[in-house]
Amino acid sequence: MDIHTSSIPIGIAICAPVGNYAGGKAEHLDDQFAMGRRAPTLLIADKRVAVLFIAVLFMAVLFVAVLFMAVLFVVILFVAVLSKY
Repeated sequence: MDIHTSSIPIGIAICAPVGNYAGGKAEHLDDQFAMGRRAPTLLIADKRVAVLFIAVLFMAVLFVAVLFMAVLFVVILFVAVLSKY
């Protein structure tokens, strides 16, 4: 198992007890909602994870596009050099 795969259960093992402890300190139902909103903290956390995932996905797509353009540039340069001979 590599470091990236093993970091997932380690992160869950760290976050689950902290969340359980913080959730146990809530005395009223309104304490379970984030900053007075009528959305549970779990949904807000899911939204933040989704935003992070979208940002990482965008960077990956951007990287692939730049890589494709670099390969295309090298191919065009190679064809231009070969056409002189």
